[in-house]
Amino acid sequence: MSDVTPHLGLPLVAASQAQKHVTHNEALGLLDALVQLACLDKDLTAPPSSPTEGDRYLVVTSNPGGAWAGLAGQVVRYADGVWTGAVPRAGWFAYVMDEADLYVFDGAAWTSFRRTLATIQSVTRLGINTEADATNRLAVKADAALLTWDDATPGSGDMRITVNKKAAVRDAAFVFQTGYATRALFGTLGGDDVVLKTSPDGAAFTTALTAAAATGIVAFAASPTAPTPAATDNSARLATTAYADRGDAAAVARTPVKDAAYTILPADRTVAVVALTAARTLTLPPAAAYPPGVTLVVVDESGACSAANTLTLARASASDAVNGLPAVSLAAPFAYAALQSNGATRWTLVDLSTASLAQQASDAVAITGGSITGTRIGPATLSRWSYANTPGALGAGGFVNLWAYGTTDGGAKGASQLKLGAPGSAPNQRASVAFYATFDNFPADAGPRRTADFIAGFASDGKYGGNTNGTWGSEYLALNVGMAGWNNDDESLGTEVLRLTGGNTGHGGVGPMVLPGTDNAIGLGVADRRWSTVYAATGAINTSDAGEKVVLGEPDPRVFDAILAVPLVAYRWAEAVARKGPDGARLHYGATAQAVRDAFLAHGLDPCRYGLFCADDLTPRTVDPLLIGPEREAAEREAAARPARWRYGLRYDQFDRLRTEAVRRLWAGKAP
Repeated sequence: MSDVTPHLGLPLVAASQAQKHVTHNEALGLLDALVQLACLDKDLTAPPSSPTEGDRYLVVTSNPGGAWAGLAGQVVRYADGVWTGAVPRAGWFAYVMDEADLYVFDGAAWTSFRRTLATIQSVTRLGINTEADATNRLAVKADAALLTWDDATPGSGDMRITVNKKAAVRDAAFVFQTGYATRALFGTLGGDDVVLKTSPDGAAFTTALTAAAATGIVAFAASPTAPTPAATDNSARLATTAYADRGDAAAVARTPVKDAAYTILPADRTVAVVALTAARTLTLPPAAAYPPGVTLVVVDESGACSAANTLTLARASASDAVNGLPAVSLAAPFAYAALQSNGATRWTLVDLSTASLAQQASDAVAITGGSITGTRIGPATLSRWSYANTPGALGAGGFVNLWAYGTTDGGAKGASQLKLGAPGSAPNQRASVAFYATFDNFPADAGPRRTADFIAGFASDGKYGGNTNGTWGSEYLALNVGMAGWNNDDESLGTEVLRLTGGNTGHGGVGPMVLPGTDNAIGLGVADRRWSTVYAATGAINTSDAGEKVVLGEPDPRVFDAILAVPLVAYRWAEAVARKGPDGARLHYGATAQAVRDAFLAHGLDPCRYGLFCADDLTPRTVDPLLIGPEREAAEREAAARPARWRYGLRYDQFDRLRTEAVRRLWAGKAP
């Protein structure tokens, strides 16, 4: 057995030892020195000249001198005129008084706690007053946070925060939330322009302002125009006055071009051709260099523009496009074009005049009958309007197609149509109206045509009156939407969705009435588009024909137990409380869908297998189909990251039936 303790090396009193008090006092002295260890210094290489009884030091030098010789690395103390040492063990703490710092011995050296805290690096997560997670690796829960300049080193006096992203198509932004639902985004979102977006619900966002990276110009996309003050309406209105600095005058000034080719600058806003004797080309700035939302106007002020002396607006590079085309042309006196850039690769015509007022007046045609084809407003490369496919006079049963057609950004041909059918001469022949779009073929091209996303029309039987496809047989108005495809021999309007009728023999002569276009296929409202109140003189009739059911027999007994376990509660609608206040909102009684869900789960039943329980995800995850490239990728990432927002519901007819049957069975079992 050792004669000292294993950790502090305190001497032990041996059996039958003489002078036991000496050993005992030595152990007490060591305890007095090492417990609550506080040393005066740790940087001396030799003992001080006038030590005081009980003084303690850390000897960290490898070759101490004087009375400390041989005590390197030890804790030394001065007692009874003698310096003695104790070899430290791993885990010992020592407070060094001249540094006001705490040191720990790791088995080889003494390490400062202060320096350890000052040099913490590569921490995978850090949570301050809250828990960090895999997404929010730094989390702070506090009323305020301060980041200030370095006045200890000292620093330069600057304080910068860097938010760095991998590539321009990524996001570097600040997200502002209310109750963890995003209300604003600020930063470089999907590009290098600085953007501020706002949202009322965390799902739909509106761009408030954009500061272009290339030009620094700020565009206020959603700012309203201030109304003009009126002296007679007794209203307080905002009056605004705009000022332009002289240094910015070039950005809004009119740039004259005299009978020459010209490369339009990113600072130009209005380019006026004041003289023209031959065809000239005006080269647009790169779309990426022009501020998005700012209009560029090119106008012929010479009056000499014509089919021979054209003004061609050409793109700067092959990556740019003007309405999907390499260039557009002006070919009429005093013609003009107004364009806007998307800040990337596209120019869009927002206004265009290709003909003089005199030409427009001479081109006007009064339609009194028959058909007109080929009439258009605009150059051949742009959208054209024409009347086509009119197989007879606009008399009994005739119809007119009004087309707008051209090419899309991708180069595909497309058209939109308004079709008006005239009343026929036979009894019950009514008028019809149809709206739809096509692509791949111009209206005059041969072959079947495919349709775009939105097609709608009104007709009495889903056909156009007066042609070979059908006749009017009933007095009703039908709304038809959607179309899988059509050609000149089959011009049906697709699926009938809604019918308004004044009554006919097919429905017992009862009317007027509103009917769905198809039996048991069209819904009335969805989870996020609900009817607020339904007023009716009688109750709803629900089909309960045994011939249309697959009867499974008795319900699972657990269903009755689960239904009885659902508590009925009194409640007020939150929307009514917000609108009327807690005293104005009326009381209601019923069950909550969540209570039904929990009761079914507690009884080993999946509530989603039962028609009485409904769960609908209200999270919008679709993106604008017109977005392409980085903008679409950013929108898809944003949509996919939205947290699911569920709305739960009950079919009370089924809930009440089960509840009533459960109560009946319960009391039947208790009957004497």
